[in-house]
Amino acid sequence: MKTNTKRLALVAVVAAAIAGYTTTSAQAATVNFTVSAGSAPDGTAVPVTGVTTGSAPQIHFTDTSTGVLESCDSGTADGTVTPGSYSYDNSSATHVQVGSISGPSATWTNCQGDGFNFTVTGAGTWSVNAASGSASGVSGTISNVAISVTGSGILGVTCNFSVSGSVPASYTNSDHTLHVTAGAGLHITSASGICASLGMFNSGDSATFTGAYALTATPSADNPVQITSP
Repeated sequence: MKTNTKRLALVAVVAAAIAGYTTTSAQAATVNFTVSAGSAPDGTAVPVTGVTTGSAPQIHFTDTSTGVLESCDSGTADGTVTPGSYSYDNSSATHVQVGSISGPSATWTNCQGDGFNFTVTGAGTWSVNAASGSASGVSGTISNVAISVTGSGILGVTCNFSVSGSVPASYTNSDHTLHVTAGAGLHITSASGICASLGMFNSGDSATFTGAYALTATPSADNPVQITSP
């Protein structure tokens, strides 16, 4: 009887420890972020414009399956941030949306590659997501990216393709810059013209898109845009 009592007591201790661990883990699973934009109050949608920085070409697109590179001298994009508190449970999610980009607003200037001049057009609303961060900024992704590219070359040959998916991104508070970096998540969804015939761009190929966009809010009183965690 004493042995059974001891066993029951041990089981109770282990069960209590597991329960305590589960509760602690659940509490630790919440990842928090704060978005601010100058004097804008929480809950107010603040328009922002991103302008690429650095030496030209400032934007690079690469079909990582074939190694074909396209570059653009510069670019812009309009979007929105809404000041406030954001969070997600990392036991069931990987990020929380903290901003958005208007795909049709994005511009790409003087895009070229492999003898083609390209026109790039964005579509839909892209989500800016935060996954981790600190007082200096956050890292995450831009998802729902959708881009169509039309190209023309010598003798009227064409090169067209579409891209969709997500790209890794980070935001630094010190220079108010959204950095789009190389990584998995972006794919070519269709290709046509001579570039498809030659296998330069193929449906299903992996791709990357990189560039650094300095953000400015409108009106000026809503600057700077800051995203922090916790």
